[in-house]
Amino acid sequence: MKELLYVIGVPGAGKTTLIDALLDGVPYELCSKPFEHRQYPGGVVLGGLRGTDTLGMSVQPLVLQWLDKTPAEVVLGEGDRLGNGSFFRAVQTLGWTLCIYHLDTPEHLAVQRRVERGSNQDPVWMKGRRTKVRELAATGLFEVGAPVHRIRLNGAEPVAGLVWQLRQNEAVMALRGEGLAVP
Repeated sequence: MKELLYVIGVPGAGKTTLIDALLDGVPYELCSKPFEHRQYPGGVVLGGLRGTDTLGMSVQPLVLQWLDKTPAEVVLGEGDRLGNGSFFRAVQTLGWTLCIYHLDTPEHLAVQRRVERGSNQDPVWMKGRRTKVRELAATGLFEVGAPVHRIRLNGAEPVAGLVWQLRQNEAVMALRGEGLAVP
């Protein structure tokens, strides 16, 4: 069964930090075609080293075409670029199981992280991102038949604890190449 794992959260929630920690030390190949992605032993991470937000604004149809044909069984993504209801509905229509990890980070902590990295987003845009994430985390917005799993992660917890939680998912372990038979 093909599974798409997707981490959502407001800017500064820690999505990229979490994915980097989860895959730390796991070898990968950075691929540029048909869009930037990282090939791991047991699957693919969408986007470059900074997640899907490194992809172009019009990448969604290309990613969906790729998902329809890829032999990969596990795909992981994070970020705003593909984190939307239309993408998730289309993924389900293609028959993928969808697992949404909502990295729910207190606003003061997300703001602190954005300040530390020098981000200065428009307040109106930030309000829209908070609303979008809240709606995506809600139940029933994009189910079209294929299973959807929603898991809330506390973004204020230490990253090591969050990585431990993610590693309880067999698909995550497969992505890392753990538990795969070695020829």
